[in-house]
Amino acid sequence: MKTLILAIFLSLIPTAKAQYDGVQKYLDSGNYPKAIQTLLSKGTVFLNKNPRYYESLATLYSFNGEEKRALEYMDKWYASSGYPPRDNLVSIPNNLLIVDAAKHISEISKNFYFLLINEAHHVPKHRRFTQSLLRSLWKSGFRSLGLEGLQESDKVLNQRGHAIRGKSGFYFHNKDLIEMVNEALEIGYYVFSYDHNPNCDPFTDPTKNCQNLREEDQAKNILQFSQSPRSKGKVLIHAGYGHIAKKGDAKWTPMAQRLGQMVNKKILCIDQTSWSQRFLKKYESPYYKKIEENYPLTHDSVIFMSGISPYVPVEVDGIYDILVYHSRR
Repeated sequence: MKTLILAIFLSLIPTAKAQYDGVQKYLDSGNYPKAIQTLLSKGTVFLNKNPRYYESLATLYSFNGEEKRALEYMDKWYASSGYPPRDNLVSIPNNLLIVDAAKHISEISKNFYFLLINEAHHVPKHRRFTQSLLRSLWKSGFRSLGLEGLQESDKVLNQRGHAIRGKSGFYFHNKDLIEMVNEALEIGYYVFSYDHNPNCDPFTDPTKNCQNLREEDQAKNILQFSQSPRSKGKVLIHAGYGHIAKKGDAKWTPMAQRLGQMVNKKILCIDQTSWSQRFLKKYESPYYKKIEENYPLTHDSVIFMSGISPYVPVEVDGIYDILVYHSRR
């Protein structure tokens, strides 16, 4: 999973490979401040050619434990990509019921065979929340943890019993991912890789054929694992962003939708990215801000409407089953 930063370097200047090697050298040694400094020093070149430069910086700041900085630079990516500020003119139902997110998910997980939960790759709190679910999900019969960010090349992770910074995958430069996986292994989960990187660039393919290849193979790999002798029970998947969406659009069919077409088992899809704070409020979901305005929350929550089912705004209705509200802290 080194493709994010590597792709930026290699797409810009003839000497980019040497510059990338400089950043990678500091990543490999755990010197994240120096890696950030090296990438920042090339900003003049990158800004005019690849806005994903900001996304890379957000990721590096998250590796260094600077979570607010990570949010700040991701917002810079939104701005440079033409991401519009979110309209605040929304309404929410009256008398919403606020429940503890981890407790609710633990209770209903008994009814599902696959539980898919996502993260924003630059937001470590999403990994910490998934980690908080591991022991209760084990009691509900979950025995395997599939990770988008785990490199297939780390074939002895389960025998070794712990993840290795950077070596288990690019995002394993973040200590929260390491701690999440190490706790899963300690509990007894079998941790497996399922991602597929096709021989094309999904970020520059307007047809989305490349992205669809990735989504399809992710779903096939999860299915194949679930039918293998290594799978001893129900399956937890920790993925990035919209891979866990239950429906896509005319050009894109996400992994979760494809998996649902392949299996005859119940799938629960939990989104952590929609109702999570940004650095600037103008880029936050208007529903997130409206709930905060009417129900000041201090803990991770699931919002219920009339106490019957989780409240899912119309913009993501049918896409996710549950939205976790991550309090601003």
